[in-house]
Amino acid sequence: MTIKTLSGPAHPKPERRVDQSVQRALALLKYLFGCPQGSAFGACVTAVHLPPPTVHRLLKTLVLEGFVIHDPSRHWYAIHPAIFASLDAFQRSEDQRWSSAAPILRRVRDQLGHTVHLAVWDRQRGDVRTLFREEGTGVLRVALEADDDRAYCTATGRVLLAYLDESTRAHYFGTQTLVARTPYTVVDPEILRQLLTQVAAKGWATESNESHDGVTCVGVPVRSTATSLVVAALSVSFPSAETTMVVGHSLEVLQDAAQKLGQQYDHQSRPAQGENGSQRQEATRP
Repeated sequence: MTIKTLSGPAHPKPERRVDQSVQRALALLKYLFGCPQGSAFGACVTAVHLPPPTVHRLLKTLVLEGFVIHDPSRHWYAIHPAIFASLDAFQRSEDQRWSSAAPILRRVRDQLGHTVHLAVWDRQRGDVRTLFREEGTGVLRVALEADDDRAYCTATGRVLLAYLDESTRAHYFGTQTLVARTPYTVVDPEILRQLLTQVAAKGWATESNESHDGVTCVGVPVRSTATSLVVAALSVSFPSAETTMVVGHSLEVLQDAAQKLGQQYDHQSRPAQGENGSQRQEATRP
């Protein structure tokens, strides 16, 4: 039995130089995206650790460019609603790429006999989001609750967190309330960061009894075959008592399915082709 290790590139890419003003503006935007109801000016200053004049200049530019709205009466700032509308449209387009994933998940479910999940990172809500769930055929049944999509205590979430860029991961830990769902849930941010480092190194994640008592989950990344970027996570849930027997075989099945899902993701991303193989384009007439 061979278990593949799906770690990142052996040699890290050279650090890119980024304009400081751009970095600061992006830090403000990331903070405001985490405040759906908006934020007072003083809170913005505290969040990005910059002098008030600098924050005021950046916010003024973001307002002029249509990224942020400003309520002068309260000195209140928020992401422009049109940005959220654009993100919703983008999210729907991304979700459409997974429209043909269900048959692959059902095959995994049938091979393993346990519940299978496909999840993505939802940048708008800043957390993991389950796209598909195929209920297992075994005795284990776990009711999917509204707050089950929590990255810090789920296998899919830890996979996705492990491969996020550092600034997004730091923002996650800086804004999320880590609640112990069971007596075994890891809620210490430093321990979680260590776990994520291990996940990135070995190429898969696990959690046992942390999201639901008596349940263990194993998750693997789904990578775009074109870019090698992690675009989703695939996991299986099973009774914790079966961990020793199930993990090895589950990893093989999950990794094989993840490769197929990555290929499918890239295929769904390609422009539609005409009969002669050329890209179809909508005809425009004057």
